[in-house]
Amino acid sequence: MKLSICHTTLMTAAIVSFFLKVDSAEARTFPDGSVLSDSLAFSGEVFVVTSEELVDYNINTVEDILEMLPGVTFWRKGPEGSSVSFSIDGEISRGMTLLVNGLPFSDPYNDDPLLRFIPLSRLLRVEVIYNGFVPRSGLSVPGGVINIVLEEGGREGPLATLDFTNGRHSRRSRRVWFATPESAVNLTFSYDQYLQDPSKSLAEYENSFIGSYNSRAILTELSVKSEDDKRLFFHFHRFDDSYRGTLLRPIDPGTLDSGENISYSGADYRLRFSVDDLSVMLRQRVVEMKRDCGWTSGEELGASAAWNSNIRGVELKTFLDARKVTFENRLWDEYFNPECSVLSCAAAGSGKVLSLKVRGSLTALYHDRTGSWIGGGAGICREGKNGIYQSINISRSLRMPAADELFQPELENSIEGFSVSSEGNTELDPEQVDELSAGLGFFNSLSIDLFAKRETRRIILDDGPLPVYRSTGRSDVTGARSRFNRRERLFGIDFMISAGAEYFGERSDFTFGIPEYRFTGNLTMKRRFFKRTETLTLTLGGSVVGPRNWDGRELERYNLMNASFSMTVMSAAVRFEMRNLFDTKYETVPGYLMPERHIRFGLTWDIFD
Repeated sequence: MKLSICHTTLMTAAIVSFFLKVDSAEARTFPDGSVLSDSLAFSGEVFVVTSEELVDYNINTVEDILEMLPGVTFWRKGPEGSSVSFSIDGEISRGMTLLVNGLPFSDPYNDDPLLRFIPLSRLLRVEVIYNGFVPRSGLSVPGGVINIVLEEGGREGPLATLDFTNGRHSRRSRRVWFATPESAVNLTFSYDQYLQDPSKSLAEYENSFIGSYNSRAILTELSVKSEDDKRLFFHFHRFDDSYRGTLLRPIDPGTLDSGENISYSGADYRLRFSVDDLSVMLRQRVVEMKRDCGWTSGEELGASAAWNSNIRGVELKTFLDARKVTFENRLWDEYFNPECSVLSCAAAGSGKVLSLKVRGSLTALYHDRTGSWIGGGAGICREGKNGIYQSINISRSLRMPAADELFQPELENSIEGFSVSSEGNTELDPEQVDELSAGLGFFNSLSIDLFAKRETRRIILDDGPLPVYRSTGRSDVTGARSRFNRRERLFGIDFMISAGAEYFGERSDFTFGIPEYRFTGNLTMKRRFFKRTETLTLTLGGSVVGPRNWDGRELERYNLMNASFSMTVMSAAVRFEMRNLFDTKYETVPGYLMPERHIRFGLTWDIFD
């Protein structure tokens, strides 16, 4: 399909101009929940999108935000709301994670991110960190991190927010929250709901409509702060979800629905005490999924401590976390109750030598079922007063083989319903992951980042009547990411142009679904009127996404074009969007259609602001 003139112009700007990066992390001040300071990030290593920047868009789910993040690729099996997987800079699949206020937020059973249950009514910002220096998370494998920061505590005055969005197939969200004024004692309550009627999903059956969602989340927080700045924080988060027929293809050739009736529920508890630079936390998470083939139920108990300090100009960050996970599962009429223990720790330091900023980190993780990781990294950065910066980072991580890989394991039950028996191999070598990246930025508007990652000796299970674990897997990832941003004011209108490009010279053999390239471009026009308190905003945006490889099958490239209009009046924001203007048919996973052309509209209203 030929691109329109506007689309072509935006894509040309993307190719020529490259990708936007945020200012130096040190120039921003972030409250609890941010990992930017914990990462000891250099200029250009992080990207931040705030709730104020998202107010002009209809944000139903985290997925709507993921598609705005440079360097992030996501894919799903089914319509909006289906299970989503994502990667940062084409990272090897187990080399990145999702954090909420600096802590992993995933299903204990399969480590899938719990995207549908994040209370977006309390969203402050989303942070993308492209390198593996994140002591708070306790991760030891190199890779990027997406951290979703939710607001904690009260405001200067009471505030309640109502949010409503509707769109294709009654895709809608309802959000409301209330927080008491900022004081020694703060109470917060929020309710988030996302609903969607059945929609077209399966490419093999173009007239089939599947996928009915009703996701709910309730969040309650209590914060107590003393005069000497000691703080006690309690967090309770309950989530519940029911949906139908979006994960499995039809069981019988003559049916158009898989027949799956699935419910997902859980709760997350946290108690944190902070004094000076020390923070101690206790937490519990319970997640249960029921479906036609059985159920999985997991409970995670955890304790963690973080300590920050500054000694003679050297900033130090340390983190220690311990978790115990137990399960009660029944799949395909078979009961199995595995359990595992996880211990992770990290330490990082940063300081200045002459005009250079230098940092280093050490991380370690013990998992009694999947093996142990140990790793470290170093970086050096030069930041000029004129806004130019250069940085270089290196890291290496090793994973020691797990007991199941070294010795004959028991039968393993999977959610797909089959069992696998394998043969151990006591001659296995440790897995190794190396990462090298270099960044260059100009005047906080243009940046170019190059990265190369190599995984050697990955332990894989070969084929055969009795599969054997072998240290034969190897994969490389090489690529570039860049972005450009510019603001101009003409005739009383603020023009904002952003363009981006991502390209992969090599893609991982273990992470499918990464496009060969992606170009994006956005033109935003904003006009203030009536004493500059009301705002009209118009945005035109487009993207060109290259072919994806799925284990030997290649999905074709595709082009998308979107247009949005928003208006703020006093404390309310009204939004209208037309998505996929040219009605492009495309897939991110083979066999599952993505949204056709559709309209979205929404309203956000701040009460008592």
